[in-house]
Amino acid sequence: MERTETASLVERLAGAPGRIATATASLAPERLSTPPADGEWSALGVLAHIRACDDILSPRLVMMTVRDEPSMPVFDERRWEEAMGYASSDFQELLAAYTFRRSELVRALRRLGPADWHRTGQLETRGTIVLQNVLRMIVEHEDEHCLQIEMLMAAE
Repeated sequence: MERTETASLVERLAGAPGRIATATASLAPERLSTPPADGEWSALGVLAHIRACDDILSPRLVMMTVRDEPSMPVFDERRWEEAMGYASSDFQELLAAYTFRRSELVRALRRLGPADWHRTGQLETRGTIVLQNVLRMIVEHEDEHCLQIEMLMAAE
């Protein structure tokens, strides 16, 4: 991965919590937890999903950084979210925890050298995965959900 592409992905990763904070600023808790329609996620539901995915995916980045070819289990993010009770959490507390954890991760990722982005790990269901590809997947997934929250909060 080119250094500029890496830097861009890390900056996009760093910006996700701020995008959510901006989209949801000054909204009442009931607005954040009310889905727009049956079967759809509220802003809280989307953030709960993002947080569960972050709990699962971010450690993979760290594991591949500190170990050679770590073996990594697969988790169901919906079961993780349910076990952690994220969907019934306070939106602002959930966002604050996500923001803090993300700043720690970004600080670590900014320290990596070019060769580090090619480090690999073994995912139990997919085999070899590459650090840069995991970063790209997280960024693309979170971009999609940040846009979902932005559109949800803009709709009235």
